[in-house]
Amino acid sequence: MIRKDNDEAPLNFTINVVDHDFITAYKLHLLAGRNFVLTDYPTGKFGDKVEPIMLNKTAVTQLGFNDIALSVGSFIYWNDEKCVVIGVLDDYHQQSLKSNVLPVLFTANHGPSLSLKLLHNDSLSIAHATQTIAHQWKMIFPDSPFEYILLDHLYNQQYISDQRIAKLFQFFCMLAILISALGLFGLASFTVKQRVKEVGIRKVLGASRPSLVALLNKEFLVLVGVASGLAIPIAYIGITKWLDGFAYHIQLHAWYAIIPIVFVSVIALAVISIHTLKTADSNPVEALKHE
Repeated sequence: MIRKDNDEAPLNFTINVVDHDFITAYKLHLLAGRNFVLTDYPTGKFGDKVEPIMLNKTAVTQLGFNDIALSVGSFIYWNDEKCVVIGVLDDYHQQSLKSNVLPVLFTANHGPSLSLKLLHNDSLSIAHATQTIAHQWKMIFPDSPFEYILLDHLYNQQYISDQRIAKLFQFFCMLAILISALGLFGLASFTVKQRVKEVGIRKVLGASRPSLVALLNKEFLVLVGVASGLAIPIAYIGITKWLDGFAYHIQLHAWYAIIPIVFVSVIALAVISIHTLKTADSNPVEALKHE
């Protein structure tokens, strides 16, 4: 339990026991103060002296410090033990982005119970390193199974369900676009055939090619606009609900909706123009000779 003053309500912090190489090994960003040094380690029982500790940015904020730099040198209480803040680390994610960064207190210590980070060596593959460690483990602990995980794989597991949903969503989006394009192609073919004679009359009366193309495309663009007007609010609600599951996420902007509308409109125009251009370039005599 951590508190800034003895008379304040205690806060729950995550406690990390680290050594002076922790920041370097994990490439963390020191915002203020200094790193641990060997003289910071407990000389005997923890609390025999004012123990130096480090905090992350979230911890500094929750303790009520208005300035990160001013928090360095301040005293806080870990249970009943008085500690001095020697440094502040920038926040970093140890969990999924669906979770908030927790306040963390770092204290310097060493011993056999600490975890180790194996730094990557380009000349040694992960498989070879794992086999070497497993061999040594079996020699020292022959009755205990060697179990291990790769940290990057563990973190990636947190997003597997979202990645699967994204791939499924992309597949159905492409399928919907394909079906819509085929539907527009068929509808355009049918509509243009119904208006061949109208186009012929307009050409005889002096209508230009661009005006005929615009005339035939206008109705389909209206349909695309109506469809977009119905789809955008539904998509916005769905995406917002999905993003709300993340503590850290992007903000939706208007151009996220504008780009899909433009993309769909271009596809619609391309599909429809295949028929409209052919009809606009046709000989009006052919369309009117049976009248």
